[in-house]
Amino acid sequence: MSNKVLVSAFIVLSFAGRAQQNIDRIIAIVGDKIILHSDIDNQVKQATQEQINLGDNPYCTVLEETMFQKLLVHQADVDSLPVKDEAVEQELEQRLRYFIAQIGSKEKFEEYYGKSTEKFKEDFREAIRDRMKSQQMQQKITGEIKITPKEIREFFYGIPKDSLPYIGSKVEMAHLVKMPKVTPEEKLRVRELLNKKRTEILEGKESFRMVAVEISEDPGTNTKGGEFDMISKGTFVKEFDAVAFSLAEGEVSEVFETDYGYHIMQLLERRGEMYRGRHILVIPKVTQLQMAEASQKIDSIYAEIKSGKITFEQAVAKYSDDEETKYNNGKIFNPETGDTKFDNKEVDKQLFITIDG
Repeated sequence: MSNKVLVSAFIVLSFAGRAQQNIDRIIAIVGDKIILHSDIDNQVKQATQEQINLGDNPYCTVLEETMFQKLLVHQADVDSLPVKDEAVEQELEQRLRYFIAQIGSKEKFEEYYGKSTEKFKEDFREAIRDRMKSQQMQQKITGEIKITPKEIREFFYGIPKDSLPYIGSKVEMAHLVKMPKVTPEEKLRVRELLNKKRTEILEGKESFRMVAVEISEDPGTNTKGGEFDMISKGTFVKEFDAVAFSLAEGEVSEVFETDYGYHIMQLLERRGEMYRGRHILVIPKVTQLQMAEASQKIDSIYAEIKSGKITFEQAVAKYSDDEETKYNNGKIFNPETGDTKFDNKEVDKQLFITIDG
C-alpha cells in the first residue's frame, strides 16, 4: 500500500510541476486525503520562523512527513480505529485555553484571529481528530516491535557525537485515578461547616481572609487568605469558572462542590474572560477503611495490567475516576503549554520521585 501511495503522489507531483501558474494546487494524494502546495508552504514558513532545522531541502522534508501522517490517518480509517468525540473536544479546549491565555482574553483572541472560538474549534476539529488517529495508528504499528538494549546501545553509539543535539529533559505522564468513596454524612458535615463560616463572613463576624487561613485546605492559597491571582477562564475546573462568572465583584458565593472538595468563593475582580478572587476549600475526609478499599481496587487493576489481561489505556477508560483524562488514555496535560510534555522542573517533586526510576 505504501508504494502505491508514493507512486500516486509522485505522479501528481510531476503533473503539478507543469502548472506553476496556479495560485494553489494539489501536490499529493494519500487515500482520500489531499495535500495542497499551500499546506507545505505554510509549514515550511512556520518551521523557519521557529528556527527548526529541516535539512537541505525543507519542502521535501515537510512533504514526506505530511504524507506519512496522512498515510497513518488513511490506514486508521481502513482499520476503523476509534477516536472518541470527548477526547477530540478535550484536546480542542486545551489548545483554545492555551491560546487565549497567551493573548489575554477571549475577546482579544477572536479579534486577533478574526474568528469566534466556536469557528476556531470548527476549523481545527478534523485536524485534531486526524492527528489523534495518526498517533493511535503509529502506536498500533510500533506496539509489537521488540528492541533489545544491545540494539539501542549500538544505534546510539553509532551516531556521531557532534550530531547529537542538546535538549532539556521532558516527560509525558498518564495516570489512572481511584478516589476513596466519601460518606454522605461526611459531605453534609463539610457543607454545614462552610455554610456556618459563610454566614459569619456575611454578618461581619469573621473576615474571608482569616477564615481561609484558619480552615482552607488549598496549600496554594490558604497562607494568602485564600487569594488567587488573575486567571483566564478554563484554568481551573469548570464548576469554579461557572461560580466566578455568576458573582458580582465583592460577592461571596454559596457553597459549591468540585472534584477537589467543597468551596466558597469571593470574586474580587473580573476583566473579560479573566478573573481573580479568594476561595476556601474544605476536603471531606475518608476513613481508613475507605482508603483501604480504594487501595485494594487500584492494586487489583495494577495486577490486571501487569498480567496482560488489560492494557493501561483500557484500564484508564474502564476504571479511572478522573474525568479530565480518562478519555485521553490517562494523559496529563501541561496547562502552561497545552500539550502533554513537561520539563522536569515543572513536575511536582513528589511525583517526580515516583516516575524518576
